Amino acid sequence: MKIIVTLIFIILTNTNSKAQTKKEIQLAKKIFEGTWVNKKLNRHIHIGFDVEDKVLITDWIGKYKAGNNTLGSYPAFISGDTLILPEDKQDENTLAPYCEITVQDGTLLYRCKASGYVKAKNENTFINNTPFIKVKKT
Repeated sequence: MKIIVTLIFIILTNTNSKAQTKKEIQLAKKIFEGTWVNKKLNRHIHIGFDVEDKVLITDWIGKYKAGNNTLGSYPAFISGDTLILPEDKQDENTLAPYCEITVQDGTLLYRCKASGYVKAKNENTFINNTPFIKVKKT
């Protein structure tokens, strides 16, 4: 009976989420935190951290205001110097592809893989690479 209870406890407490270390969180804040813009697309991304230091990506086109139907928010996970947005397969109407966000030479690169109805020749190929620059604080 002890073995069964122990196995049930392990199964119930084992999650796919990876705990973030304080060092990873501090580095991610330094690299990513703030608002980024792609002026050509008039697309904006805000990367913030909640009170539990979980990463939240807010993405919109145009002005940030009520009623903007392009506004979306997504959780992300820190993996070294990369933010990972896992593929969302829970709701077939709002499938979100697997995406990664990195910063290289001061440019944020938001790249996504094929997902759902969009198929790529190679499933490991990123089909969307969108560059952003950081908005200076005023």
